[in-house]
Amino acid sequence: MPKYDCCLCEEPFQFGPHVYAGRQIPGWDGLMICRECDRANHDGVVPGTHPHLTPRLESLGIKVVLKENEWIVVPR
Repeated sequence: MPKYDCCLCEEPFQFGPHVYAGRQIPGWDGLMICRECDRANHDGVVPGTHPHLTPRLESLGIKVVLKENEWIVVPR
């Protein structure tokens, strides 16, 4: 069973076959997010809560998009 690490909590989760406990984030160069983190951050990611995310996105050449409240937008 394939496992992937969540780009937020960094914990592994199953993604196929028959169990898809997360998703790939469009435009984030193949990064995956687990279902729990996706639900908990549906309105954006607080950079201070996940300080590793911005440097990781920038290292991949991904422009970090912030909402008006300075939270990182997670593409749907």
